[in-house]
Amino acid sequence: MQSAQQYLRCIADVRAVAILSDTVASVAFDGRIRMWKLAHPGEPEREWENPAQDARFTVFSPDGRFLMTAGDDGTGDVVRIWDVTAATPTSRTITATTGAITALAAAATGDQIGVGRSDG
Repeated sequence: MQSAQQYLRCIADVRAVAILSDTVASVAFDGRIRMWKLAHPGEPEREWENPAQDARFTVFSPDGRFLMTAGDDGTGDVVRIWDVTAATPTSRTITATTGAITALAAAATGDQIGVGRSDG
């Protein structure tokens, strides 16, 4: 397996990385989400803007259909659920009511996500 550095070498300030079977996704300080296939390092296969420029966490759903990101979008901490199977990734937003998001996880069944918050 090639090193993760080969996939992320041209991207400054990566904040979070998720890996699912043959796919790597990164969220960077520049507000971009990038995805690669492990078999094809180099330029990202997909790339799009993330409105939450302060995204700190990312995780795939077990089936690879969704990529969740979490961070501050300027109005407070939010979780975005991206449909990465769409031609242009689209997202739904869940707003954290209080506290900063401190963790993000997807259930193995794919029907739930866990969100840690600073307020418990």
